Amino acid sequence: MIGKHIWTEFPEGEGRLFHKAYEKAMYEQQYVYMQEYYPPYDLWFENHIYPSADGLSIFFRDITEKKKAEQQLEENRVFIESLINASPDIIYIYDIVERKNIYINDGLQKTWALPTGR
Repeated sequence: MIGKHIWTEFPEGEGRLFHKAYEKAMYEQQYVYMQEYYPPYDLWFENHIYPSADGLSIFFRDITEKKKAEQQLEENRVFIESLINASPDIIYIYDIVERKNIYINDGLQKTWALPTGR
């Protein structure tokens, strides 16, 4: 897009986080990194924004698959945690190297009347 105006080429991006990040990079003349979902393309983008006196160099990468994988991992974590907490059994995970609690299910918390923070 050398020599072109970004908002002429992508008017649907005006006012979005991309727009604000580009303006921040130009105004502060500092590198900006950001990630954002772009609804018109139904994609997530990672942006590395480098300002110069003449404009911006923007290197972007489609990270949609990475974001979908992260979302799936989070959904799996929530599902497994709900299964563990549904059990009346005591489930306790402790890291012996770091010497700290990793996970305490609701069964142990109820049995010993522990606070609910994990």
